[in-house]
Amino acid sequence: MKESFTGPKKLDTIDTPHGKLTKAPEGGSLGDFQGQKVKAEMDFPDGHKAKSLENGKCAVCSNCAEIRGRYGKELADDPELSKELAKVESDLQRELSKKASRQKPDEISRLTAQQKKIHDQLEMRQHQRLDSDIKTVQDKLDRGETLTIDEIKKLEDSKMLLSKNSRQQRITSIDAELQGLELRIQNAAAKGEFPKKEWLRRREGLLKEKKRFQDYKESISRPEKVRQKQQNAPKKGETTQNNAMAPSMINGIPQNHGKVRRFMSKAEFDEITKKGFTFDPTDTRGGLSTTSTKIKPKNSDRLRRSTGAEHADYWIDFNTTGKNIGFKGMTKGGIPDWKIKYDIPPRSEDII
Repeated sequence: MKESFTGPKKLDTIDTPHGKLTKAPEGGSLGDFQGQKVKAEMDFPDGHKAKSLENGKCAVCSNCAEIRGRYGKELADDPELSKELAKVESDLQRELSKKASRQKPDEISRLTAQQKKIHDQLEMRQHQRLDSDIKTVQDKLDRGETLTIDEIKKLEDSKMLLSKNSRQQRITSIDAELQGLELRIQNAAAKGEFPKKEWLRRREGLLKEKKRFQDYKESISRPEKVRQKQQNAPKKGETTQNNAMAPSMINGIPQNHGKVRRFMSKAEFDEITKKGFTFDPTDTRGGLSTTSTKIKPKNSDRLRRSTGAEHADYWIDFNTTGKNIGFKGMTKGGIPDWKIKYDIPPRSEDII
């Protein structure tokens, strides 16, 4: 019996006014994306690629995510643009549902390019929103204000998303440059020539750089560390009673074990040791700022940055067991800030 074999179905690649379009063969696909068959792919002149899915939606790379999934907030803020995107998705779905022989490449290309245009608008708006969110929270940090858990999470998420976008854009530009290098190398081989050494070195370097970006994992950022330490912290104005036997963390709040440390100038050191400290309930600072005794009195410049103190050449430890002391939050340097909210007489036993 004679067996017949057929090779793989040939992909239909067409140059269109918007870019190079690759169509799936009749009854086939160019792969799957999040449970949807990819019916066409479009390579744009700017190096981006768009996958046209059977449901009419497009996933635009470098982000490689459906537009609605990635820019849901931006679309919710602009109902008209969301309506326009829905119309384009519906038209593209209708065109892709036709038999391959009846599909119009220029129409698929036009509708895909239209989704790419909407994608680019949304991407710009998202960047502007994230930049604004970061600036708002950063301004509060710069003013020395305590952040809420939601604000820290917002800052962390915004920075992470912007960082991810930047990495994806770099990977896309690397792919575009690699494609050009491969074409040069292939052309040289077709002519029986050896490729230039600098081409090969550049290709090797780009491949290593691409792998580094792809393997990159988000390290825990400082805002995330602050969020972990500040989680479930008392709200502003609340106080906590400390116990000498308290563990390091209770409900996410750093405990001071009944002893705290304040860094200061020589003048303040003399003032406190001779006259003590008088708590003023109307003072907007909320009390005398102190920190953990685990913060070692070394490198005064570094201590000033981490504690926010104007001077850090001298230090005093205070016994706060059973006293009124409130946990304000974490400083910009990421260390705990407790407020002493009671009077300390001169030469008191509380001054260690």
